[in-house]
Amino acid sequence: MNKLDTFKIEVPADVRGRHLRAISARLKTAPRRRRGLTLILIGAVLLVPLAAVAAESSLPGELLYPVKRILEPARALFDREVVANNRVDELEILVERRVARPTIDHPIREAETAVATRERPELRQRLDALLERIEREPDVGPAPTTTTRPSVDTTTTPSTQLPETTTTAPIREPTTTTAPTRDSTRP
Repeated sequence: MNKLDTFKIEVPADVRGRHLRAISARLKTAPRRRRGLTLILIGAVLLVPLAAVAAESSLPGELLYPVKRILEPARALFDREVVANNRVDELEILVERRVARPTIDHPIREAETAVATRERPELRQRLDALLERIEREPDVGPAPTTTTRPSVDTTTTPSTQLPETTTTAPIREPTTTTAPTRDSTRP
């Protein structure tokens, strides 16, 4: 008897077949899992910088604003003024958009806090100008938009009128009417 024969184990054919099929199935699915994980990692690596770039122009209350706030400390390692600049820039945009006063109160406090810790007079001047503008302008919400609408010709003939089944009415410009003047030659 050979020394190796003592370690030989007889496995029935059906058990050996099951084990080989299980191993084969695991080998076939393993690359798929690795491929999926690789795609997820590549997507995350690409998505983070894109989200960071997109978040730079976000304002308080927007979806990417928390991402901007999370990334600011990292940017502050290279530019110590980034937080103060961002708060004043955001406040300028909100004032330009004429955001209502209760909504803008928190960004005002944040801008004042950020500028107070910096020694940059131009930031202080920009912030002071914004605060004066906020106090000066009434709290009216968004800026009014002006649109011009085409005038409607009211001297149409019956042949050019729309059929009666139409349910939309034309938009008419408001017209000013003047009272007729009295002719002095008439009795």
